[in-house]
Amino acid sequence: MYQAKAARTGYEFYAQERDFNSRERLVLANDLAAAIELGALEVHYQPKAVTETREVIGAEALVRWRRADGTLLMPEQFITAAEHAGLIRSLTNAVLAIAVEQVAAWRAMGHQLHVAVNVTAADLLDVTFPDEVALLLGSHRVPASALALEVTRAR
Repeated sequence: MYQAKAARTGYEFYAQERDFNSRERLVLANDLAAAIELGALEVHYQPKAVTETREVIGAEALVRWRRADGTLLMPEQFITAAEHAGLIRSLTNAVLAIAVEQVAAWRAMGHQLHVAVNVTAADLLDVTFPDEVALLLGSHRVPASALALEVTRAR
């Protein structure tokens, strides 16, 4: 029913991979909540460079989740679960905290780099979000110009 409403098709056939209440997806969401709480997410950085000079000017923060069994999950394997479980704001906040801390470390080493972090439209609609970002930047003494927020596409 929810899939039919979302797709505006009037009907949909059941497909387990789209069943957000399956046991596997519920376990995934529960494990993700614990990983966020425990600080067990990894952020990898994809360099951003000026093409002409090849000078690295910053990086894009890419979240990864290494599960307790050592399996490394890519965002497409857990973002939807985070959205459906109401964890997306916590996930965004965790990634922002890691990325801003990393920018502060780079800047302390003399590298005036910036970082881009993906956020959702829901993050931007949260009235507390700007203050949270400002507090995070201030606590690490990172200027706002060192952080770019990139809005992800709706799923």
